[in-house]
Amino acid sequence: MLAELAESGLAGVYAADRYGDRPTERADLTALRTELARVRREGFAVNRERSERGLGRRGSDRDQSRRAPVCISGYSCICRRSAFPARR
Repeated sequence: MLAELAESGLAGVYAADRYGDRPTERADLTALRTELARVRREGFAVNRERSERGLGRRGSDRDQSRRAPVCISGYSCICRRSAFPARR
């Protein structure tokens, strides 16, 4: 998860030269850092159609007893909004 990357790793993923031919797709790093701080604090992330239209996801890796992170996905047109709660 992006929230687990060190600052240097995050800077590398979103380096301006990687988006030279598509600069509008590069994330706003200030907003992204704010969101990642919230993910670290709350222990989960919510994606409502941000990466794929029509899909929502909630992911977490806070529970150290699991061997892998957990991500639940569903079509946003058939999922209740309560399954993907808004940020606090």
